[in-house]
Amino acid sequence: MSITITGGFTMAGGGFTVIPPPPSQPTASWVSGATFDRITYATDTAIASVRGPMAASKYRLAASGNLNYGYYGAGNPGTVSSVQRITYTNDTATASYTGPLSLGRRHLAAAGNSSYGWFMGGWTGSVVTDTIDRIDYANDTATASVRGPMAAARYRTLGAFATDNYAWYCGGIVFPTVYSNTQRIDFSNDTATGSFRGALSTPLMQSAATANATYGWIGGGTYAYVPQTSLVNRITVANDTATASVRGPLSADTYSNAASGNASYGWFIGGTGLGSGVNRIDYSNDTTTAGVRGPLSASNSQMASTAGVQ
Repeated sequence: MSITITGGFTMAGGGFTVIPPPPSQPTASWVSGATFDRITYATDTAIASVRGPMAASKYRLAASGNLNYGYYGAGNPGTVSSVQRITYTNDTATASYTGPLSLGRRHLAAAGNSSYGWFMGGWTGSVVTDTIDRIDYANDTATASVRGPMAAARYRTLGAFATDNYAWYCGGIVFPTVYSNTQRIDFSNDTATGSFRGALSTPLMQSAATANATYGWIGGGTYAYVPQTSLVNRITVANDTATASVRGPLSADTYSNAASGNASYGWFIGGTGLGSGVNRIDYSNDTTTAGVRGPLSASNSQMASTAGVQ
């Protein structure tokens, strides 16, 4: 907002203070564990700082959020539907429980925009599900509403990312087949069945993903009988029916990792391979090997992360 003053300006007393607007882009990532690790982007070569604990420690979960809150849903131990919320500006406090997902599951994926988070797929403990649950951040004590379904049921993938209008769910498995196809959810029509889009360059599961408005990057992944990888695939949002292009790799092979970022960089975090390691991809120079940044406070895998303003 601009202000035009004519005829002069007179000020007496204690002076004049200009308060800048809050950041419009994430400034940090929060990584789940028994406690949260916070990666501060401006000082990302330092060891991640330990923040408040989860209400209950979970793994094989998924997370979505906006600039103010992160929602961490489902997972193990057990096969739970519970969702925990972290408030970024008060991140030393214990995470609070909000309304649950519609069913208990693990090995699912999540992505969202500033208003909603979509939790997709997973394993219920007996079957692979194609269920999509949507959390309304403005009414987060209610049970998540069932949307979708997905184009096909999948689990063991964290490889999901979103723009303001769509979410992409990448790869996954229905035992024993690991898939390379991607699925897209249209946020404006999220009760329709998701659509298949272009494929990844190779079948992947247990990967991680982050994005800006133009591209999505999917890094790491696979497991056991499919060797873990440092591969990074890039999906062009405007041309998502094409096969993803291979970009510069992560610094080490890893799977069951996490990822989050802002408009310029993506941080790929931990996993069975990187351990406590953190890699940063520069979106403007993504054909080089990802840069090594400061580590987590401890080795971590099968976790989830969100990004916001600290």
